[in-house]
Amino acid sequence: MRVLFFTHPGTNSRDILLDMAEGFEKAGYEVIRWELEPWVGLYKAGGEQQRAVIQQATALLARFIKANRVDLSIGMWANGLTSVAHAFRDGQPASFFEVIGHPHLMFWLDAPHWAGSGGAHELFGSPLLRGGRIRHYVNNPGIAREMTDLLGFGPTIGRRYGVNEDVFRPFDEPRRFDLVFGTGPGDGKPSELMLRELGSDQPDIEAIRRERGQRVGVKLEEHARSFAGGQAGAMIELFRAMLERRLSHVGVPMLDDLEALEQAGHAEAGRTLRAHPRALVLSFAHLRSIEGWRRAFTISYLSRHFRCAVFGPASLEHWPCHATMLGQVEYQDMAHVYSSGLIGLNAMRWQDDIGLNLKPYEITASGACLLCDRRPGFDEVFEEGVEAVGFADPAEARRRAGELIADPARARRIAEAGRARTLRDHTWTSAAPELVNFALDGQQAMRRAA
Repeated sequence: MRVLFFTHPGTNSRDILLDMAEGFEKAGYEVIRWELEPWVGLYKAGGEQQRAVIQQATALLARFIKANRVDLSIGMWANGLTSVAHAFRDGQPASFFEVIGHPHLMFWLDAPHWAGSGGAHELFGSPLLRGGRIRHYVNNPGIAREMTDLLGFGPTIGRRYGVNEDVFRPFDEPRRFDLVFGTGPGDGKPSELMLRELGSDQPDIEAIRRERGQRVGVKLEEHARSFAGGQAGAMIELFRAMLERRLSHVGVPMLDDLEALEQAGHAEAGRTLRAHPRALVLSFAHLRSIEGWRRAFTISYLSRHFRCAVFGPASLEHWPCHATMLGQVEYQDMAHVYSSGLIGLNAMRWQDDIGLNLKPYEITASGACLLCDRRPGFDEVFEEGVEAVGFADPAEARRRAGELIADPARARRIAEAGRARTLRDHTWTSAAPELVNFALDGQQAMRRAA
């Protein structure tokens, strides 16, 4: 079977897609890589003839796919979809892949809600996203259901990510740190309450969440008035109810909360919200931001007690973080950094509600002991206390980290078991057959019907 990967320009996201392609090769698939950068350059150089150029180039791609008998293509986000010309059928846009009868899997490394700095919003509800040849892959079933039930996407699989075990592997590095953390941009400034609680042995997490909730409530009311028109009052009541549900529990898919409240008397406001996908995404983002402080708070808190190192583009300049700041680290070198610590930390900003990001697999494959946010889905991926260690809040993270540092032999046993689990279940090689079966299921059904 031949699989074509649309490889895009970029840094980490490109490397991740290339790792995925390598995993497919190890799984026995024949992989072809189609570089999008010269393709985009050709389009930009077309000047007034851009439309004709992209149509000609698209025709060339169609011939290439047919001549090389490509069975499936994969691209990250909407890069493959937006790089080609499409057609119209019965007055509706039909994707290039639909027109030529070719299955395509769109890999959403970030949920489409915020992918491309929000640029994917233009596609929400478009037939281009739900044709019979298009399928989608994201890392958790909560976001997958939002995509299909709320945003007009076609079939979507919510499946954990994978890792390239040749890139993320143990290295013989001197142990310089107790704990290593890879972070990214997006951490806001701490409030005065957060700064006070950083000095506490048992930070008052619920007080911080309530403070965040008050600010979110104001934003939600403003948001309701901006789009709901005559339904603004009912929308505000729905948002207040959703806010209270968020504050009373964490780790429940947002769509579950919405559906429960619709059944509890907010059905009309729910219909209005569902009719405005962009407004819905923004309201969900506001609600999820209640937990957005957790990543920066956790590493800043732990850095007061342990020898910590932080790498990545975030500076945490507004936070009293005492970690050694290693700056930007090349993707190929991240495992070296994880190997320099006993523990690898995964603390998230909760931009979604359930599931894990890539870091747990990168940390375990690199041979470090994983200390991870105990989010829904964690127990399905690692055995608690055997293959990884979970925590519910920064104080528990401190306790668990202290226990591991006091007993490095136990930390190493957990690290070895976590690495073994990742090598068995969480590589791109092990993911490939499931993703191929999912991507081709609709195509096979069409062939049977024909």
